[in-house]
Amino acid sequence: MKKVSFDFDGTLEKEEVQQYAKELVNRGIEVWITTTRFQDTRRYAMKCSNKDLYNVAKEVGIIPERIQFTNMEWKAPTLIKSGFIWHLDDNETEFEEMLARGCPHLFIHVDLPGWEQLCNIILLRS
Repeated sequence: MKKVSFDFDGTLEKEEVQQYAKELVNRGIEVWITTTRFQDTRRYAMKCSNKDLYNVAKEVGIIPERIQFTNMEWKAPTLIKSGFIWHLDDNETEFEEMLARGCPHLFIHVDLPGWEQLCNIILLRS
């Protein structure tokens, strides 16, 4: 099964990205969310929750077991070991970290013109 990952903040929270993720789910692609958010916001005395993230995941068709929280750590180790074909994100520093670990091919920037086409090409070649 082909596996892909989406960042949430600045990426999957966008309507057009949600629509694309939903299309992938409907095509049988295993879609995940990988976020630097804290999983348990109460543990860190944060005044926010992950309700928005879970609501979007449900709307898109991403099951809760396919949501990875890195708890403010780099995403690279999680992404590399998870076997994703690609990860869509908006964070330049996350890309730099992937580059430093020798895996820039995993990272696609959501602000790159034609990101959706690039994602599809990589999926077809995998």
